[in-house]
Amino acid sequence: MNSIFVSLLLTGLVVAIDCKREAKFAPYIYVPDSNAFKLTQMKQQLGVSAFSLAFALGGSGGCTPMWDGDIPIDNANIVKEIKAFKAAGGSLLVSTGGASGNYLENACRSVNDLKNAYKKVLSVTGASGLDIDIEAVIPTDTVMQALAELQKEIPSLTVSFTLEVQGDDYGLTDALGVDVLKNAVKHGVNVDIVNPMAMDFGASGGRSWGDAVIHTGDSVVKQMKKIWPQKSDSELYGMLGVTPMLGVNDNGVVFTLAHAQQLVNWANQKQIGHLGFWDINRDKQCSDNSQVGASPTCSEAKFSPYIYVPRTGEFKLTQMKQQVGVSAFSLAFALGGACNPMWDENLPIDAPNIVKELQAFRAAGGSLIVSTGGASGAYLENSCKSVNDLVNAYKKVLQVTGASGLDIDIETNIPMDNVMKALAQVQKDNPSVTVSFTLEVQDDSYGLIDELGVNVLKSAVSHGVNVDIVNPMAMDFPASGGRPWGEAVIRTGDSVVKQMKKIWSQKSEQDLYGMLGITAMIGVNDNNVVFSLDHAKQLVDWANQKQIGHLAFWDINRDKQCSDNYKPGASPSCSGVQQQPYAYTKVFMGFK
Repeated sequence: MNSIFVSLLLTGLVVAIDCKREAKFAPYIYVPDSNAFKLTQMKQQLGVSAFSLAFALGGSGGCTPMWDGDIPIDNANIVKEIKAFKAAGGSLLVSTGGASGNYLENACRSVNDLKNAYKKVLSVTGASGLDIDIEAVIPTDTVMQALAELQKEIPSLTVSFTLEVQGDDYGLTDALGVDVLKNAVKHGVNVDIVNPMAMDFGASGGRSWGDAVIHTGDSVVKQMKKIWPQKSDSELYGMLGVTPMLGVNDNGVVFTLAHAQQLVNWANQKQIGHLGFWDINRDKQCSDNSQVGASPTCSEAKFSPYIYVPRTGEFKLTQMKQQVGVSAFSLAFALGGACNPMWDENLPIDAPNIVKELQAFRAAGGSLIVSTGGASGAYLENSCKSVNDLVNAYKKVLQVTGASGLDIDIETNIPMDNVMKALAQVQKDNPSVTVSFTLEVQDDSYGLIDELGVNVLKSAVSHGVNVDIVNPMAMDFPASGGRPWGEAVIRTGDSVVKQMKKIWSQKSEQDLYGMLGITAMIGVNDNNVVFSLDHAKQLVDWANQKQIGHLAFWDINRDKQCSDNYKPGASPSCSGVQQQPYAYTKVFMGFK
């Protein structure tokens, strides 16, 4: 999903032209990450024409601007890249302050010193605006006087304030938010953008995180109205910026691609002044060995175990997130006779208790995929007789659950053309929806079966479906050559990548592994082979080494030891091996 957030924002955001405006969309980029400081390349490849450079701080020498406090502001390699980007038509903002470090605003003791520090930053970078990111106490009077004098000398200079949020109902914090804006007005600073950091706070009233980010913007506009009462709502929204943290936030909530689409739609409707996010070099799926939670280099976790929704007594997503740390689930299975989506044909898709739990999980930052199909039952894909009916069924499932992806689990014949046309239409209507195919395996040496495996993928490609993940069911097949089951599961993945290469011949091996998912059945399988905890560790090590796209298992409510009266064989409610509760989950969470 490299740079999908950027693509979504660029394609969705309507740009209004104004003589003195910040760029409508300017993602943050952390300048000291020199290996990823490739503005010109990102402009050419993605079309990003503006960046917010983070962060200009004071070095150990005091009031001397440096990148993050330790790289000279006029570092030759950085300046070279900036000049190339500007020569290609790019524009820049420079952000000061941030989460930590020696603020220029504190290091420079006088108005004149701070003004000169700002001028040096602008001169070296050629930036058209200053973004003052305030997350610590600063001498506000000194800062505002320096900014006001600077704007008198450079009338075209834009000034934005990036400020912390107390909550989505409240808006900005008082001391480091509202009071900053009041002080700016008092000193005659022309505030172009008020930019709330829509991240790391608690959502109110069980709202989804996407709703909470948007509600934050509305709350901040109400605060702005008290500071600028002469301005209309339209003018105030035109001064509003919103900056979320894409993917996993520091407090564990997840800003998903679906939330990004939702935010862009609202931003266009309200005609807000600016969108950013933190930060563009996190706009890729995680593949390193960073800790569980927010990573500085990537956006989201790639592990989402299946959970069988109709087992309502154990449908406790929020509890499992709190206790074990699981931030994503694959919901199984959306089926339905007469083209009416239901959980496993017997529980309404919008059952109040289920919806309540889904909303609570999403409000806590969780993300969801919905799986259709499976081992038995009336597939939506078969009961919906037309493409349009199936499109509407898929959309209903996504709307009710707030899921960001569809997982099509195919274990029986389906009308392939109809399904692929429907999926292509869903993706066209909502580009952020991911599509994965969960498919049966013939054996570990062969890979996917032909008819309901390889041919499914070929049909998807021919109909223009964007296939995000190819997810072989690494379960219930015979291992070749006497291999241990752990090796057979891994060998399956390698075999499927070889099959994928014949379908997507233009993709590199690394790209194909990035599209690969693996779903194992923990503990005793239906054919009585055992996927052990050692096998799980072996699989996670391989998955990290190969940087595959996704890991899952069937299913999380089996991730416990069976009771004493357990009958040998595969159980729907326990693993069949000796283990502690959630032992497999904890191993799989080592996948990054």
